[in-house]
Amino acid sequence: MMLIFLDKSSADLVWVNYETRLRKLMQELLQPTVKRSREDREMYDSLVKKYDFLHKRVETLEFVTNKTDNQQTIFDDIFMKITNLVKVLRGLYNLPPILGY
Repeated sequence: MMLIFLDKSSADLVWVNYETRLRKLMQELLQPTVKRSREDREMYDSLVKKYDFLHKRVETLEFVTNKTDNQQTIFDDIFMKITNLVKVLRGLYNLPPILGY
């Protein structure tokens, strides 16, 4: 085993050189991870925007079809209009009611 004795300034230069190489190596190893993390974050943000847009569309569709807040649905509206039309036509032509309508 050979011991090398260096003065303080030479030893400092060796450590600075070693530290610089170690930092460069760590940066090279971490760079792909940092890049992938950034790409994942951008993809996540995009997905959140798409989710919000689709969620609003679903809520709008539910409101139109269900008319929340205890109102009639669009299907109930159509049924009531047809029922009223049938009643008017029956009155005009003096037809007996069928199935209670």
